[in-house]
Amino acid sequence: MKQYIESGKPVIGLRTASHAIQNWLEFDKLVPGGNYQGHHKNNLSGNASIVPGAKGHPILEGSQLNLKWVGHSIKTPPWPGRPSRC
Repeated sequence: MKQYIESGKPVIGLRTASHAIQNWLEFDKLVPGGNYQGHHKNNLSGNASIVPGAKGHPILEGSQLNLKWVGHSIKTPPWPGRPSRC
């Protein structure tokens, strides 16, 4: 994986993708621009929906339009002076 990423090819990381990369500890900072700082409490919930302008896009085919989640999320504040890309 490291060789693939270093070749400059595209990467899409979902959720806590950095957790799977235990032998390359710099991955979180270098690739998705993460700044892992632990987890929030487990009592969080939220809603997500697809914006109207994106409906019909092929990458969303078969997706639910209104999603609800319950659980915890990771703390990944932006690096100082740099917008978050996560």
